Amino acid sequence: MKANTEKFDALVSNKTSGWHKDANERIANKAWQDKAFDIALKVIRHMRSNKVSQVTLAKDMGVTPQYINKILQGKENMTLETICRIESALGINLIEVAYSSTETYEFEVKNSIFINLLSAKSVVKESINWNSTDYQQAVYCQQKVA
Repeated sequence: MKANTEKFDALVSNKTSGWHKDANERIANKAWQDKAFDIALKVIRHMRSNKVSQVTLAKDMGVTPQYINKILQGKENMTLETICRIESALGINLIEVAYSSTETYEFEVKNSIFINLLSAKSVVKESINWNSTDYQQAVYCQQKVA
């Protein structure tokens, strides 16, 4: 019996495993890990269908193939910059953000201001800076509404 106890003691470590900490980290990071996994799947599917290698994607993004491997495993908490670099390198859209109603309202206000300015006297028309960002946004909104 003593021999069995000695064998058991030799196999058992005094060191704690830390599995509680790992489990708590997985629970705390579940939201971004799920999204990272979804992004990884979309990237993998696109790469396979277009015969793009990890090395090629790494070169196009200016990162190491090891980093691409972490991304494709869904284990990397990517920044928006990284996601945009992947989108640019592959020519795909990975995430999309809807405009809020506040932004839509601001565009509508700018659009109505420029419509009123354009229908006003010719003196006002000549004083408009046609290259301004506000004017270009108003034209864009007018095209989108039409």
